[in-house]
Amino acid sequence: MFNNLRNLFTSNDQGNVYLGTEDAYDSQILTPLLSGMSKNKYQTSDIYKVSVAMTCVKVLSNTFSRVPIKILNENDTTNKNLKTDPRYRLLYYSPDGILTGHQFWQALEHNRLLKGNAFARIHRNKSSLMPIKLELLPSKNVLYKVVGGDLFYILVSKNKNNEVIKTTIPAQDMLHFRTDAMDGIWGMNPVEAIRLQLSKTWKRDTTEDSYFENNAFSPAYVKSTIPESQFLKTFNESMEQLKSMHVGPSNAGEWMKMPPFTEIQELQLNTIDEKFINSSKFDAARIAGFYRVPPYMVGVYEYSKFSNLVEEQKNFVASLNDTLFMYKREIEWKLFRQKELDNGLYIYYDTKQLIDLTIETKLNYYSTMKTLGVMTPAQIADAEGLPIPKEKIEIPEEKVEIPEEKVEQPDVKDSSIGE
Repeated sequence: MFNNLRNLFTSNDQGNVYLGTEDAYDSQILTPLLSGMSKNKYQTSDIYKVSVAMTCVKVLSNTFSRVPIKILNENDTTNKNLKTDPRYRLLYYSPDGILTGHQFWQALEHNRLLKGNAFARIHRNKSSLMPIKLELLPSKNVLYKVVGGDLFYILVSKNKNNEVIKTTIPAQDMLHFRTDAMDGIWGMNPVEAIRLQLSKTWKRDTTEDSYFENNAFSPAYVKSTIPESQFLKTFNESMEQLKSMHVGPSNAGEWMKMPPFTEIQELQLNTIDEKFINSSKFDAARIAGFYRVPPYMVGVYEYSKFSNLVEEQKNFVASLNDTLFMYKREIEWKLFRQKELDNGLYIYYDTKQLIDLTIETKLNYYSTMKTLGVMTPAQIADAEGLPIPKEKIEIPEEKVEIPEEKVEQPDVKDSSIGE
């Protein structure tokens, strides 16, 4: 069985390549499958059942997908967003013509956070080589190989006849977003990195679910006051009736009929069991810490106070800078020509839109920036999504000098008295 599965991830062009490398195949496919042979063992596919991890992925992918993306020119002092650039329309509105920009980047980041790698194939115009479409690819269907110092990706798919097809794609035509990578190419699987915490959380949730599924009847047992051997058949029939009629959430609150000569003995949780169940918040905080998500966002409020929620939110937004910078460099390198980059074009993620500030704080901030001459009224309006005000053109008033009219006074001779 494992050989057939291994062949699915084998590259004929370069020996054995599995999910990037052979080590990755062993750690991400073979080991989880072997450990998953027991129903009580946590395996990688159970990540979707761990609410804390999925909440972290949901918070991060949704937050990342709503960060406004802009194309700017560092030589333009007005910092005007180049909305007429066809790549802006591609990145912002709909990269593939099917999903909106928000849905597309959310799906990419979702793949990266769960698989460690996310891929989008670049389709270009044949004559101008300008990107015209981005195709979202499932992470599980992409491999890679290095030939002659050049990186290539291999897309594994199936045709209508269920035959495996492998398509080789140059690295320049593939956007590859990854988590931390030891070899610089293939990102590590986050699910494997926190397997211990995920396993304990999964076991706790599974235990509690089974406990209540059985009407909280598991911590008790039925004790017989006489030997079972004297009427074993009758006792077994009564026990089966007890299971079918009085166990399960649908029978909650019903009167129970016990087998004859029996009584219920309650079992108490010991100290170790209680600590195991109560430690769920601790493991939830550690999982959230791995994803760099504030604990209060996953329902753990013991580590947060109202007075520091704003600071935690700012730190959370600041922690996204690493991811945004990785996306920025990958997009610039493969969607822009080197000449365009040299002339000042670059990608900008506006994280300021993620921080919720009070009106008073915003007014003080914008007033200070305007006074310092850093921002113009047009830039402030653009940052707030308001109509850009038209600049007033002041016409200097011309001063017209009116010449003073000289009025000639008639000569009046002085007359003295007596003349």
